[in-house]
Amino acid sequence: GDRHNIKMNTILGIVFIIGIPFWLWMLTDAIIIEHKKRHHSSLWILFIALTFIIGALFYYFIKKKGSKK
Repeated sequence: GDRHNIKMNTILGIVFIIGIPFWLWMLTDAIIIEHKKRHHSSLWILFIALTFIIGALFYYFIKKKGSKK
């Protein structure tokens, strides 16, 4: 019913409000890091750009968290 639609819209709204800035942060981070490494044809940049929030999460946990060890 309508309550289900309102809940789903609220959840999707929150995901987008948090997700878009996070996605942009991870995308710019990947671009800056790959540019410093001189890897201009980075698969990470393409992956994040095409998979949106899911790709940004993968990048965050694999590259950002993994590099702090």
